[in-house]
Amino acid sequence: MGARVNQLARQVSDLLNSPSLGSIASGRQPRFLVIGDRDYRSQASSQAERRDLLKKAKSQALKLDLQCVVWKRNEIENYLVDYDAIESAVTANLTDPTQGQLAKQALRRSFDEAMAQQRPEIQARIAEKIQHEDPAKRAMYQTVTREAEELLAAEWGTGASLCDAKKLLGRLRDGLQQQKIRMKPPLSEKTIIKAMVDVPEDVRRALGLIKRLAGAKRTKSKSAASSSAKGTKP
Repeated sequence: MGARVNQLARQVSDLLNSPSLGSIASGRQPRFLVIGDRDYRSQASSQAERRDLLKKAKSQALKLDLQCVVWKRNEIENYLVDYDAIESAVTANLTDPTQGQLAKQALRRSFDEAMAQQRPEIQARIAEKIQHEDPAKRAMYQTVTREAEELLAAEWGTGASLCDAKKLLGRLRDGLQQQKIRMKPPLSEKTIIKAMVDVPEDVRRALGLIKRLAGAKRTKSKSAASSSAKGTKP
């Protein structure tokens, strides 16, 4: 995110109201929704960037109607790291149902091994992000290491929020294949979503914003059409 997002939104707004494009927006203020990844930042850091983005969007220089959502998990794929849903997706799609127990054991082993392996890798990525956000800390190895360790200790939990989700899901598929456990369809984002009991709160909030923005547009269009119809003589 950052200044580039606001500038791109401003450019889009100007284009939509450009006479050369027939003033598509008809002088109306386009509405924008920005959805950003957390990208190994602390919750405080990602929310501070969100507030700064919104403040600048409303400035006199930009005057944008813009809303912003930053995932509390690292990326949107991290919301697929729902162990119960993953296990259900595996056992429900086995080509040989008698492999159910073997599949659960292979899945659990692959999941735990992958998370244990990823933890130091994620700590290093967090440290890199801290140094990127604060150049003064680039030479402060001990301070940065301590801050990364503290963030990881506070938020790692099962690893679902901060792990490399794409890499994890690949590791789970490999683990099942190594045990010759076959599925149809194979484990995928689609099968996991289908097995999820609830839509994650952050995703539900983002979908709600999209729905409200789309609804507001339709409502305005209907209102304009109604006013036009009332002003038309038979």
